[in-house]
Amino acid sequence: MKKTAILALCLISTGILGAKSVQAEEEFSAKATTDATVTLEADNGGNEGEKPTGPGGGDGGDGGGEIDPTDPGEGVVDPEMTTSLRLSLLTAFDFGEIKMSGNTQDYTAKLPKLNFVEGGLKERPNFAQVTDNRGNNAGWTLTAKISDQFNNKTSVLTGSTITLDNGWAQAQSADNAAKPTVAKPVILTSDDDVLIAGAEENTGMGTWNILYGTLLESDKETLGDAATSVHLTIPGSIKKTAGKYTAKIEWTLNNTPLTN
Repeated sequence: MKKTAILALCLISTGILGAKSVQAEEEFSAKATTDATVTLEADNGGNEGEKPTGPGGGDGGDGGGEIDPTDPGEGVVDPEMTTSLRLSLLTAFDFGEIKMSGNTQDYTAKLPKLNFVEGGLKERPNFAQVTDNRGNNAGWTLTAKISDQFNNKTSVLTGSTITLDNGWAQAQSADNAAKPTVAKPVILTSDDDVLIAGAEENTGMGTWNILYGTLLESDKETLGDAATSVHLTIPGSIKKTAGKYTAKIEWTLNNTPLTN
């Protein structure tokens, strides 16, 4: 009787172990799917309450950031374009107070001061900012000219030019590598539009700052000094009278890609 009980126990144990072994060898997987949704709306020039963003001072170092939309700073202009491809910020060139001369002279522009939400007023290189949020990666071109020559209602500084030197493109988003092409140097005249910058297809998306020079000492050898990168040339031989002169610069952003 004892032998029978032991044999029965062994058989039961073997059955349990065998069941566990079979169970451990079985593989099981189950799959299910769910939706993830997003709705993209066309960009019509920024969302209500959205703050514009200003550039950094150079290629690295002090970065950009949001600026006060009601008071963007000194020498900074918001063109208030409401299109997905737009000029989002520009600087107004200020050449200060200068002495009249009978010789042809060059005068450098002051640096604009952007009013950052965090940090307040900070100098930046003169710049033009292009935003392309169309989503079609179709490229663009930016041109400019002096549409109204410097005048003080009495005299016109005929033949004066503005030179934009040391131009380069800085992405507002650090991971944006689809860089547009920047022309340099550029001489603005009252004759024809000249190319400032352009993007071939599949480049120039997002927000790009076309900067003239840098503020970072370590980059000035390669990118140029922002303090001397924009200058006005006034011919010495033209008639002049004392007073404040103002010129109009017309910037034209086209939805046609840059072509070689």
